[in-house]
This record gives sequence, C-alpha cells and structure tokens, in this order.
Amino acid sequence: MLWSTVPEFRKTTGRVRPALVAAALAFLVAFTGHTASALVPDYQIEDLTHLSTDIVIGEVTGATSDWQDWPYGGRVIMTTYTVRVDNSLKGKAAETISVVVPGGTVGTTTISASDCPTLTVGMKTTLFLKKDLKGQPRYWIFGLERGAYEISKDTLIPLAHNVIPIRKSDLEARVRRAVEAENDGR
Repeated sequence: MLWSTVPEFRKTTGRVRPALVAAALAFLVAFTGHTASALVPDYQIEDLTHLSTDIVIGEVTGATSDWQDWPYGGRVIMTTYTVRVDNSLKGKAAETISVVVPGGTVGTTTISASDCPTLTVGMKTTLFLKKDLKGQPRYWIFGLERGAYEISKDTLIPLAHNVIPIRKSDLEARVRRAVEAENDGR
C-alpha cells in the first residue's frame, strides 16, 4: 500500500512532513479519480437508506478545514461542516451535527478529494450519513457524493455526476418505505 513507505520515512526523520502526506494523498486521489465509478457503487436511494445510520435534511451553517489524522496513517486536510438538522428521515441526529469530508484548504495548501462532495455555507441539503466508527461525535457522508443532495425548492439535485435530480417528496417516500421495510425485517 502507498502508506507503507511512510513509517520508514518517520524512522529516519522522526516525523512525516505534511508535504509528503499531501503528495501521497494527492496521488491516491488522482489515481482513484480515474476509476471512481468502479470504486463507488451505483447506490440507489434504498441502498443508501439501508447502509446509512442517519438521513437528515438541513442547512450547512459552518465549515472549517484543518489537518486531521487520517485513519490509515499520516495527516490530511479535512473539512468539518456544521449542519443544522431540520428533519431526520432516519436515526436520531441532534439539532446540530458535524459532518466530515476529506479535502479542503488550509493556508495555501488545498486538497481536493475525488468523489467527495463540497458543501457550502447556506446550502440546504439532504445527507445520507454514517456515524463515525471511532466513536467521535461526527458523521461521514455515506456513498461520498452519492449520499449528498442540494435542495432547490422541491427538487433534490445530486452532488454526484451521472445521477438525475429527484423530487423531494419522491425521495422522502422512497426513504420512508425503505426504513419501514428495514424495521419490518428485524
């Protein structure tokens, strides 16, 4: 794996230089960007519903990018979005939640992660979320950009390429049916 060289570098210098980590992540993102359609499954609304821990409708009220520990070693730039939750379609998300997405800008360094959605402050959105696996009080967008929609009046515009917009009422009905089917199957 690409990160296997990082520990050797750490042994000789005592630390990993941010530029090395950024270059390695940029290589990884650039490489996977060409094969992203094969790496990110073509999730349907029902798949996203079943695999998400929470589904929320809300508004992005803040965004902060900073260097964070990467689960596979090293540090990368991540953006933490603050989302005011207006409605939970699945799960019991708090009124305000943190959603973390790889990529962002810190100082003069920008990392853009392929297939990761970019949200903007003021954006009304529907998000399919997964609770942080390490127990931190934050969420990740499940399915990357396939799990994020911008709300424009009564239409949800997917942040993923090659996915068609859907009426808000149709998405909510499909999610409701999928949640009911999930609950009936328990």
